[in-house]
Amino acid sequence: MEAFWILFTLLLLGSACAAIGTFLVLRQQSLMADALSHAVLPGIVIAFLWSGIYGGLLTWFAALITGLITTTLILWIQRHQSLHQDSVIGLVFSFLFALGILLLSAFARKIDLDQECVLYGEIAYLPFSPFIADLIPVQSVKVLFMAILVFLIVFLGWRGFSLFAFDPAFAHSLGFDPKRWEQLLLLLTTILVITAFEIVGVILVLAYLIIAPATAWLTSQRLTIMVGKAILYSISATFLGYFIAVFLDVSIAGAIGGVSFLQLCFIALYKVLRRRLRQASYLERF
Repeated sequence: MEAFWILFTLLLLGSACAAIGTFLVLRQQSLMADALSHAVLPGIVIAFLWSGIYGGLLTWFAALITGLITTTLILWIQRHQSLHQDSVIGLVFSFLFALGILLLSAFARKIDLDQECVLYGEIAYLPFSPFIADLIPVQSVKVLFMAILVFLIVFLGWRGFSLFAFDPAFAHSLGFDPKRWEQLLLLLTTILVITAFEIVGVILVLAYLIIAPATAWLTSQRLTIMVGKAILYSISATFLGYFIAVFLDVSIAGAIGGVSFLQLCFIALYKVLRRRLRQASYLERF
């Protein structure tokens, strides 16, 4: 039963991250997920100092507010300064993360909290977390509701997300405000990252958000197929990584992240070899 809840939570989380991550990859905003996962540290520390409790609704809300501040700052600086997006993301992310580290170091003697505790979760501890009526882990319920929210918004806003992802100018000409869709995409990314990193850790969240969609981007041109493949790659990496982790008695998050990367490498190598074979076949004709 423990394995069931772990896989259930991971599959829901990976599928939701793959769906949103596809749009991040297409918009070249994958670095935003990494920035958010670290930039929320000041909010988490402040919430802990205020309540003395790590986790729960207050921590989630504080992290959400910090994440929204992060995305707002990034978008504002990007629109008012002649800086590339990756530079702006690095600027805001490094400042907020440094601020969080300063808060931790300043109050290190008063609180039992460090960056490893904040940034790196472990899904293997899920069966030992609180349950609702001894039936389902609370963390699994959080991920379930988050996944439903993500898929519902993506489904209802599919046309807007599609137009925004491929051609913001064309989307604007049809009455879709690209700024609003970008804000919605980053809001969903923020909710995903904040809900997930306490459960599975930063590494696995980023693997789900970036690697699986990037792998799908290598093998498909149509958006619907790309999203579907990203979800399938996420699911296959989850199953294979989990069983490898159990067999070798290693980190589940690390195993799934490693399998995800190997999938990407295999697909990329396959594409290179196929292209080389086609070129060789073409040259043989002359």
